[in-house]
Amino acid sequence: MTLLTHLIREAGRRNLPATLGIFIGGGWAVLQVIDLFIERGFLPDWTFNGAFLALVLGLPVVMSTAWIQGGIRLAAEESGVDQTPETVAVAGVELADLLTWNRAILGGVLAFALLGVITAGYMVMRVTGIG
Repeated sequence: MTLLTHLIREAGRRNLPATLGIFIGGGWAVLQVIDLFIERGFLPDWTFNGAFLALVLGLPVVMSTAWIQGGIRLAAEESGVDQTPETVAVAGVELADLLTWNRAILGGVLAFALLGVITAGYMVMRVTGIG
């Protein structure tokens, strides 16, 4: 089996195609809502680019998290060991502590919150005549 075949098979086992599909679908929905608000005049034009940048930067984080967490899930299923944080820490998987779904979702929420704060600040400055 070649390396590419092995990687494709492993990606399927770790649910990477499903994760990518959900990310692309959710990202598309977010961009459509932002585009609608831009067309209605509620948001400045550059907000779309900021949201797109946040999604592009978030994609590797989400896919890495899916890869790591999928590997932990598969290892736990194959060994028959209960999948608990203590089991993962004993196994010595350092990335599993860093790349968790809670942290990935929190990072995405914080990225879009930062975009919202910057956009709100820009709009307040525009209304008050600054800039």
